[in-house]
Amino acid sequence: MHRTGGRVVAGDYDDSRRWVSHTVQTTGRKDAVMPGFEGSDAEWRGMLSCARNEYAGLPVDFVEKPPANGEYLLVFVGGSPTNMGMSRMWGWASAGSKEVVPHGVGFVFSADHKAKDRTIALCETLAHEVGHMIGLDHSTDCNDVMSTNAACRNRDYKHGRIRGFQSPNLAILASSLATWGRSAQDPTTRLADDAADKTQKVRANVPQQQKTPPAR
Repeated sequence: MHRTGGRVVAGDYDDSRRWVSHTVQTTGRKDAVMPGFEGSDAEWRGMLSCARNEYAGLPVDFVEKPPANGEYLLVFVGGSPTNMGMSRMWGWASAGSKEVVPHGVGFVFSADHKAKDRTIALCETLAHEVGHMIGLDHSTDCNDVMSTNAACRNRDYKHGRIRGFQSPNLAILASSLATWGRSAQDPTTRLADDAADKTQKVRANVPQQQKTPPAR
């Protein structure tokens, strides 16, 4: 989880270690300068606590500093889609097809969250975008946090029940994470520092990433 903003560079593949994003590339820009999170400390803590609950029981942790070893996904929280030349999105991330996007990079555009309960709204957007990077597509189930069903997307978020992951998405998450965990233990796919040869081996396994904005 990245709170203080920064410059994200466009690239063919995501690289959370180097702040490279394929979604930025799809905008036609060379980079995007993202502002930091504009909300309060209480909102930030509430968002993280809520997101951890969304992924309870799954091997997912939300941390504020990159781990010293191993692969990780990166989410920038702050700014607006206009910082990337886009509009009308609460979040955006590369999407895997029932598999984790290696070194995935996603965005939560917190400045555009004007809901009555921002903490709930931010939590759902964060869970949604991380869900894409772990292999989920959009859902039509109004009770699923991955839903973009026009019949149920207009929520005021005021004392609203937080949506979670429903079946079959829970099973997809568990399967994607299990597969990712096994591959991370394989020395042929483990990344070691900035070794170029290891980087290329991992990138060869990157799935075709979604090139259209997954409107939140």
